[in-house]
Amino acid sequence: MSLIALAVHEAVRAADGYLDGYRRRMFSAWHNQTGRLSTSDIVGFGREAGLGEFDREAAFTALAAEHAAARALGLFGTPTLVFGSGHAAFVKLNAVPAQDRADPLWDQVRQLAIGEPSLREWQRVSAPKAS
Repeated sequence: MSLIALAVHEAVRAADGYLDGYRRRMFSAWHNQTGRLSTSDIVGFGREAGLGEFDREAAFTALAAEHAAARALGLFGTPTLVFGSGHAAFVKLNAVPAQDRADPLWDQVRQLAIGEPSLREWQRVSAPKAS
């Protein structure tokens, strides 16, 4: 993910914009468009989500502060979910879960992150494909 995409995310957040809409539009374009997205494309996605004027300096300042806070918690990458009290989990999904599965999945991940401190790392493995 590009720094400008993250900075626009912070600007949408500061503008009380529609963050979920920005995230979905951004990720869809990021993964489905051929070629690189331009800064104007990304800022346009922010505007669709309620961003007015994009203050680049303020957005990058907010992004730097968020990065510093993450480093202070020992976080190393995205997507990391932080559940308060220092509990966090680095989580990757293959796809967006169906709506009826989203809340139960969130609850299960949260429970593992908070309720099972001995679980340090978990990765699903697959048998190698025959060549």
